[in-house]
Formats: sequence, C-alpha cells, structure tokens
Amino acid sequence: MNQMETIAEKVTFLLKANMILCEEKCILKKKRTISIHDGHVCINCQLNHHMSFERLQENGFAFNQAEILLLPEEFPTFAYALQDHQLPFPSTYRQSQGNHPHLIVFFIESIEPPDQFAERLSTALHTLEQCSTSHLS
Repeated sequence: MNQMETIAEKVTFLLKANMILCEEKCILKKKRTISIHDGHVCINCQLNHHMSFERLQENGFAFNQAEILLLPEEFPTFAYALQDHQLPFPSTYRQSQGNHPHLIVFFIESIEPPDQFAERLSTALHTLEQCSTSHLS
C-alpha cells in the first residue's frame, strides 16, 4: 500500500465517509440527515458533504478542500468546534461561506496533512451530531 492509499484509508475512517481514490486525488463523501422545521412542517433531508485532498507531498502535506452544508443555527457550533480544536489551523488556510435557502455552504481549504484536516472536520461534525441528539432528548 502506498502513502496515498494509507492516508486515504485513515481519512475515510476519521470522517466515516465513502471514498473514491483516483491517481493523485482522494474524494470523500459523507451523508448526514437533518430536519428542517418551517412553521408546522418538518422536512427530513439528506445532505452530502464533499471533501478531498490532492497533490500529496513526500512530507505528508496536501491540498485539502471541504464543502459542508449546515443549517443556519448549526453554523456557530460548527465554526466554534473548528476554531477550538486542539490542532491549530495551518498558516495556509482559507474559509468562505455561501447561502442557500435554509442552508449555509461552508467551504474550507488548507495545505496540511490530510489526516489533521479530517480530524478537525470530524470533531466539528461530531459536535453537530451531539447537539442534534441532545435537542431530540
């Protein structure tokens, strides 16, 4: 197993995602079910998060990207979990967001080891799962 395959498996495990491994790029997709409440109507839908890393270098660094879909009320929790993570953001890091009706699209790019990028994302997504579970109780 080469370095790309080893890291791809680790990242897939951390994110609990589905992986597509191309020659120079690893693409991951993770599904998450959410409930959108609009007045007296509750709509359950499935969101697809997209993550990838490519151009893996010998030192383990790669170009990482993620597109995470969030409900507006989830955004502060997710952003705080990313910023509060024990692994600090790398110096080459960028984030932005876009809006759709009822959703925030959060884009993240970094140059760092993919497993560190995945660990930070996994923790933030897990925080969202814990919050939604506690709201259901």
